[in-house]
Amino acid sequence: MNARQILSGLGWSAVATVVAAVCQFAFMATLARLLDPGAFGLMAMAAIALRFAGFFAQMGFAQAIVQRPQLTPQDTTAALVMALGSGSVLCVAMVLAAPVFAQGFRTVELSGLISVLAVSLLLTALGALPLALLRRQARFKRAALVEVFCFVAGYGVVGIVCASRAMGVWSLVAATLSQQALIIVVGFLAVRYPLAWPVSRSAVSGLWAYGSRHSVIGFLEFLWANVESMIIGRSL
Repeated sequence: MNARQILSGLGWSAVATVVAAVCQFAFMATLARLLDPGAFGLMAMAAIALRFAGFFAQMGFAQAIVQRPQLTPQDTTAALVMALGSGSVLCVAMVLAAPVFAQGFRTVELSGLISVLAVSLLLTALGALPLALLRRQARFKRAALVEVFCFVAGYGVVGIVCASRAMGVWSLVAATLSQQALIIVVGFLAVRYPLAWPVSRSAVSGLWAYGSRHSVIGFLEFLWANVESMIIGRSL
């Protein structure tokens, strides 16, 4: 990747960030008028619980796609299979652990919320792969357009429509899952994702070695940054 491609990537990332920030401000202002403040509190607590598993659902596979010196169809296939497997396992694990988190936060409603939002672990793990491949190919404009479109159509439109129909906190759930599902659909349509069968053991082991280190480091950083939020959520 040369200097021109890096500058292009920075430019499109900046544009996407600004557009997303403006849209988010507008969406949140609208949702704040339609929803009770408690809905945002419940989502914040659910997000903390899900982030425990989120680091291990993605396992750094998307980062590995971007950073590997040589990327083969075996590598991208291994990343897809492993993301599907880890996302599914952790989705089930979070459904089973939902009552524990609800008890920890002393909020009964949180159990059902986490059980449904657990699907986001699988969706996020899969959706990160086509975006990573686009960035590796220096197609930053297309990656930015995918992210902005899915945020506006998924989170914005779906969230506001559901909130206007008095769905409460479930409108935020629908918005989140819709955005993530759209990223999978639009992302894989936006890039030719190479596949090769069967998956080689060396590709799996290479991704696992990189991803496990990435996940553990990210998880420790998350604990350090969010310990006060967990204490406040439990106390208040």
